Amino acid sequence: MSTTHPVTLHCPSCEASQRVLMPESANVQRSPSWRTQVLDGTLNRFACEACGAVFVVERDLLYTDLDRGVFIGVFARARRGEVAELSETIRRTFEEVVGTEAPRAVRESFPETRPRVVFGYAELREKVVCFDHGLDDRVVEAIKLALLEGIPGAAAARVSGLVLVEVQEDGGLVLAPVGGDRPFGDRPFVVAPPAMVAEMHARAEHLAVLLPSLFNGPYVNLGSPPSPSSA
Repeated sequence: MSTTHPVTLHCPSCEASQRVLMPESANVQRSPSWRTQVLDGTLNRFACEACGAVFVVERDLLYTDLDRGVFIGVFARARRGEVAELSETIRRTFEEVVGTEAPRAVRESFPETRPRVVFGYAELREKVVCFDHGLDDRVVEAIKLALLEGIPGAAAARVSGLVLVEVQEDGGLVLAPVGGDRPFGDRPFVVAPPAMVAEMHARAEHLAVLLPSLFNGPYVNLGSPPSPSSA
């Protein structure tokens, strides 16, 4: 179920305080608005009642959308260094709620659910977009790697990664560069064509051998360290 609690926030601009409701868990089946807030960027986004400044508060929470196979532990970006410990926490929680320790009826109702760990709401949005379209997020990360390898050396050095923005009607992926200065020339985005997306998904087993750190744990992200948890 979804749970929210009142929290006192202090505006980063004027330091005025206000009480707001923030989620500790967001169950999309119970409250579909959580998914909408993730996709439109309004999750935990507030306007100061005193000065009107808009700010986002990162808060650890569990985001679930079991009908779409989504079970995600969301953590503040500052906690990325704790990825191994947090991955194990989410793995255990997943096993209790949906996995091996859950009632048989639950396991059989949601057999395709995957535990994931993300840091920050941008990573959460990316996973939601990915799973909404039935994509394997591990393969999507491999696609990013292939696209990054095609960036000329000087530009590549200024790009820290790619983020999935949307999935086109034909199955192509629209991705935006993170950092860098026009790494794709005049194009603000790069598109992975449908044929590439289909081919990479067909090669998933081969990719799992080549890129084990993407396939062996809940934290599925380029450059992620190997996790002791199962995908």
